[in-house]
Order: sequence, then structure tokens, then C-alpha cells
Amino acid sequence: MLVEGIRVTKLDAAHRQFKMAVWLFFCEGDPVCIQSLAGNARELYERQCSNAQKEDLLTALCKSFPTHSRKDLINVLHTARNYIKHDNSLGDPPNIILTEMENLLTIFAAAMDCTSLMAEDTLPEAVVYLCWHAYTYPQLACAIDLTAEVEKKWPGLTTATSSEKRKFGRALLKENGVAHIDGFFKALQLFAEPPLPAVQHTGSL
Repeated sequence: MLVEGIRVTKLDAAHRQFKMAVWLFFCEGDPVCIQSLAGNARELYERQCSNAQKEDLLTALCKSFPTHSRKDLINVLHTARNYIKHDNSLGDPPNIILTEMENLLTIFAAAMDCTSLMAEDTLPEAVVYLCWHAYTYPQLACAIDLTAEVEKKWPGLTTATSSEKRKFGRALLKENGVAHIDGFFKALQLFAEPPLPAVQHTGSL
């Protein structure tokens, strides 16, 4: 029981929520909690990036899609999270469908903002998640489709079920998420030499 409480900074709050979102996602936890935690963390990281004059993912997207307003992109990125967070009973639909893909992308956005802010001091969980995302959904994560490269290293991974992919994520996190991962930017040079080689799959998952 926290009798005296704990001192928490904005950055600490972002880190705590992001790490819990990643763990919950890989452990197939409650999707609403995952969306809330990851969305909250992403928003905090975005503000911290702005304060530190570093580019967050939303700003980068605004540059890539100049015909869309920042508000439009925020609505796309935060539709599910805002529905869960804010009470707007007169304007909201009675319910929404929270998909796995929305949680995937919200955690991805938070991980990107975390790494933009923290650079080589980023959270191990952010490194692991970004690598996992690229390994399991290469058609989404990369400019070119690297499915063949992933399948050569981990046969069956890209076509595995969601549960099997998350099991793979848990293995990566347990293997690499405790200690600091040296050379973050080298780690994100994905698929030249996979940066997290500890988990080997030689057959079906």
C-alpha cells in the first residue's frame, strides 16, 4: 500500500504507462487498458518532444500528408483512445469496435515518439516493440516488403496467429527487455543482421 505516495514526473508517467501497455499487449491483456495506456504515453511523449524541440510522429505525418490538417490526423490516431477517455455522451456513438490493429498502431506511435525523445537512451521495451512490429508485420512497418527476409530467419512468423506473434514478443521482451540494449540506432537497421537474435525459430511457431 502506498501510504506516503511516490514522486512522478511527466516523463516517468509516460515511461510507466508505455512499458505496461507493451507488457499487457504481449500478454494478451485487456485491449481497452492497452489503448488507454499507450495513448496516454504517446501524448505525453509528444509534448516532451515538443519541449525538447524534437520531431514526434504526428509532426512527421503532417509533413508527409500536407493536405490533411493536424486535427484530422489526431482524430485518426486517437479515435479509440478519445472515446475511452472523454465523456461526450451527446456526440459519441453508443459503442465502438476497438481492433487489435488500433492497439498495434497506438503502441507503435508511442514507441516512435519515445525513441525520438530518448534517442540512444530509449526504453528497451520501445526497441523490442519496434523490432517485433517490423518482424511480425513487415508489410506495415517498412518502406519495402521484407517478408521473405523475416521468413528466412523465423519461418512461419509473418503468417502466425496473433496469439503466436505475441508469444514471440514475450520471448523477445524477456530476453532483451531487462537490460539496456546497446546501440539503439544500430538495432533499428532491421533485417541486414536481425538485431535481436536470441529467439530462434527453426520451424512452425
